[in-house]
Amino acid sequence: LLDLKRAISFVHFPPDNQKMEAARRRLKFDELLRLQIFAAKVKQELKKLPAPKAVFNEKATKQFVQGLPFELTEAQRKAAWEIVKDISRPRPMNRLLEGDVGSGKTVVVAIAALNAVGVCDHVTAASDLVTNKGQVAIMAPTEILARQHFKTFSKLLGPHGVQVELRTSSEKGKKGIIDSNVVVGTHALIQDSVKFKDLVLAVVDEQHRFGVRQRQALKDKREDGKMPHLLTLTATPIPRSLALVFYGDLDLSVLNEMPKGRQRIETVLVSNASQPPPHKPTHPPLKLRGGGEKGTASNFAKQNLEVVPFSREQAYQFIRTEVAAGHQVFWTCPIIDPSDTLGVRAATEVFEHLRTEIFSDLRIGLLHGRMKSKEREKVMEAFVGPSCHHERSEGSRDSSPAVQNDRGHTIDILVATPVIEVGIDVPNATVMVIEGAQRFGLAQLHQFRGRVGRGEAKSYCLLMVEEKGTASNFAAQNLEVVPFSARIKAFLECDNGFELAERDLTLRGPGDTYGIAQSGFPEFKIASFADVEIAKEAKEAAEGILTRDPELTNYSELKQAILDKEGRTHLE
Repeated sequence: LLDLKRAISFVHFPPDNQKMEAARRRLKFDELLRLQIFAAKVKQELKKLPAPKAVFNEKATKQFVQGLPFELTEAQRKAAWEIVKDISRPRPMNRLLEGDVGSGKTVVVAIAALNAVGVCDHVTAASDLVTNKGQVAIMAPTEILARQHFKTFSKLLGPHGVQVELRTSSEKGKKGIIDSNVVVGTHALIQDSVKFKDLVLAVVDEQHRFGVRQRQALKDKREDGKMPHLLTLTATPIPRSLALVFYGDLDLSVLNEMPKGRQRIETVLVSNASQPPPHKPTHPPLKLRGGGEKGTASNFAKQNLEVVPFSREQAYQFIRTEVAAGHQVFWTCPIIDPSDTLGVRAATEVFEHLRTEIFSDLRIGLLHGRMKSKEREKVMEAFVGPSCHHERSEGSRDSSPAVQNDRGHTIDILVATPVIEVGIDVPNATVMVIEGAQRFGLAQLHQFRGRVGRGEAKSYCLLMVEEKGTASNFAAQNLEVVPFSARIKAFLECDNGFELAERDLTLRGPGDTYGIAQSGFPEFKIASFADVEIAKEAKEAAEGILTRDPELTNYSELKQAILDKEGRTHLE
C-alpha cells in the first residue's frame, strides 16, 4: 500500500492512472479498516454486557407453529431457532434478520416474541396470560406500518395469551409504564417518556440507525443495567459475501426461501409509444420474438431474446380491467415535479394526466416526500382501507372474491414517489407501474415489485422504460423489438432478491451496490460495497491490530476516528 501522504497527493495530482488507482486503493483501505475495527470493538463491548435471559418454551413454540395456517420454510425454522438461542443467553443479541420481500420475517419475529415474553404451555382461557413479565418492543418507521404490525401480532400472538398494545402519537391517553407483553409503535418507543417493566427484546426496522445513543436508551429502559436483545429486520437482500465482511458485528439470519403458494409476479415491459407495437402482444405471458413462441419475461434472457413490449394504451386497458375487478394499483414515479433535464415523468404530472385524461372516472391519489407526515398517513389510509390493515396472517390465503374486493378503500390508483418502497402491505393491490424504470437500481425495483402479490389474486409489475434508444422511441423507429439495459434485463428475468443482489455486484461494479447504502447501513466516501477484496484485507488487518493492541493505545488517530464514528452508524 502507498503511504497516506503520497496517496492523498496522487488522488489530487495523479502522475498517471496506475498511481491514481493505487492512491484510491489506499484511501479505500483506510476507510474500510476503520469500519472493521469499529465493528469488532462493538461486538467486543457487547460481549461484556449482561442481558435478560429468555427461557425457551419448546411446548408452547410447537403449539404456535402447529396452529399456523401455513407451513414454515426451513429458512424460517432455522432463523427462529438462531434468534431464540440468542435471547436465551446472558449476553445481548445483535442480529440482522435478512429476508426477501414476502419471505416471512413477521412470523419469525412472532416466535421470538413468544419466547421472549415467556408463555404458558397451554392457554385454556383469556385469563391464562404469560407466566413472566418479559416484554418486546417492535418499532416500525411509520404509524400506518405500526398499526399493520399491531393487527398482525395481535392475530398471531393473542390466541396464546400474549397481550399486544399499540403505542403511537395518535393513541391518546396511553401514557405511563407499559404493562403489555408486546408493544408496537414507532421509533418514539425509546423516548424517555415511555417506560417498560421488563424489556427483553427490541425489534427495529432497517431504516432505524441504532447507534450508541439509541442503545443506551434501550439500556435505560431497564433498572438492572442489563442490555435488551436487539433484532434488526431488512428486506434488502444482501449477498452473504458482503454481509460477512461489512456487517462483522452483526450475527446474520437469512430467509432465502419463499413460503409455499406465493404466486410469481409477472413483470412486463411497456413501450412509451402512443400506438401499439407492430406485434400486438396480449396480456402476460409475453410473446417473444422467434417463431411466435409464447413465454414469460423470466426466460427471455436465457434464450437471448428481446421482448416485444406493451404499448401504454394496452397497459391502461389492462389497469382498468384490474380496477374493475376491485383491485388497486401502485404507480411509482422517480421525481415529484417535472424536469426539463431528466426526461422522466414526474408524480404530479402523471397524477394530473391520469386524473383528468386517462382515468377520470376512477379515484386517483397522490403521495410524495414533500407532503407532511400526517398528510401522507391520511392518503395511505385512504388507499389501504379500514379492513386492509394486514388482517391476514403472513402466508395465509383468502380466496373469497368478496373479501378480496370489498376493502373499503377510497383510492383506486396511488401515484407516488419512492416513499412507498417501505413495507406497506396492501393485499388488494395487484398492479405496480414503475415510470422511468431505468432510473432505479435493482434494489428499489425489487422492493417496488414486492408491494404487490400479497393477496390471492395474480399480480403484475409494469416497467415504463424511457431510456433513449429503447422503448421511448419504439414507434418512431418502427422496431419490432426493444433492446434495453442489462439491469432491466436481469429484473425481467429474475424475481429472487438474493440472485438479483449477486447479479448487481457483477453488473454495476463500484458504487452503492444493490442500493444497500440507501437502506440504513454504512455509507462510504471513497470505498463501496463492490470493494469486497479490499474489505477482506482490512478485516484481517483489523483483527491483527486488535489482537496486538485491544485498546488502540499506539493508534491514537485511528482510536479518535472510531470514537467519532460512534453514534452515527447502524453497526452497533
